[in-house]
Amino acid sequence: ADAVAIEIKNAYADFNFANLQWQIGTQGFADATGGFVYNDDMTGLKINYRADNYVASLRWIRWYEGYGTTQFGGEGNGVDYDAYDFIFNYKAGNHRFAPFITYMRTNDGGGFDGTAGEPQDLYFIGINYALKFGNYNWWVNAIYEGGNVDDQTDVSAYVFDTNLSGKWGQWSAFFRFSYVSGDDDTTDNDEEGWYLPSGKIGSVSNLSELWGDGKFDVTKPMGSPGKEPRNWMHVGLGGAYKLSKAWNFKLAYWYLNAAQDGPNSEDALTDTNIGSEIDLWATWSIMKALKMDFIFSYLIAGDAIEGQMPAGTSTEDPWELGAQLSLKF
Repeated sequence: ADAVAIEIKNAYADFNFANLQWQIGTQGFADATGGFVYNDDMTGLKINYRADNYVASLRWIRWYEGYGTTQFGGEGNGVDYDAYDFIFNYKAGNHRFAPFITYMRTNDGGGFDGTAGEPQDLYFIGINYALKFGNYNWWVNAIYEGGNVDDQTDVSAYVFDTNLSGKWGQWSAFFRFSYVSGDDDTTDNDEEGWYLPSGKIGSVSNLSELWGDGKFDVTKPMGSPGKEPRNWMHVGLGGAYKLSKAWNFKLAYWYLNAAQDGPNSEDALTDTNIGSEIDLWATWSIMKALKMDFIFSYLIAGDAIEGQMPAGTSTEDPWELGAQLSLKF
């Protein structure tokens, strides 16, 4: 018979001693903010200490593994990229705080948008805060990134992301504002754009369906960062109605912008206005473990998209229509 390759996604050891948990190996790693710094499968170590109202987590992550002598120059170990992370997740009544600090380093940044043989040092300081009051839920992410690339380029970037949602019987609604700084001038030695080393990127879900590379996760319009946090300022407003146990409907409107534009900006946009997107979902719960999603998205393209289109390319507004069947077992 034809050979079939079997891929093992995760393989790690899990040790538990009273309140202390150790996990070492290839496993899923997600930061405290839902993906602005990292959200991927990587090899590393998690040490979690669990108490009644808090969890303290210390992590080492091999962001990238160097091999032998590489195309980046030097020994492979010099190209290793490591991340060290501490998260303190504290809950007090209806409040939850998760401050964190992450430090990343490589001795050879040649494969990571830097110069071969030159180091990179990055750090991230931030907090995730959540509050539940009555029928409402509010959360906010605030992160500052600093560091240095090649001992020449200073990194100074930030993220602010907040969401307010409410539920009243069969109805629910949300409002979201998300800002990720962009670099206004790529020719200078200051990097104000949100910078993550090549090889792994942040991954943020629950943004717009078409521009944000949503449920289908196959392709996205030209110029879209997809789920990668980079140079955006988005505002979203939407609501949902649960018609019955089997049917749920959701409508969302997104006003999409870039944080920076200009000929020397990181995306060389002629305008910050990406456009507006309207998303409509209908979910049919066929049975407990089986559901069907019907999705329609329409993007009213702004000047930022139209300015990037090559000559002769259609500038008609893109739209998406599809269905997805999901089975959980």
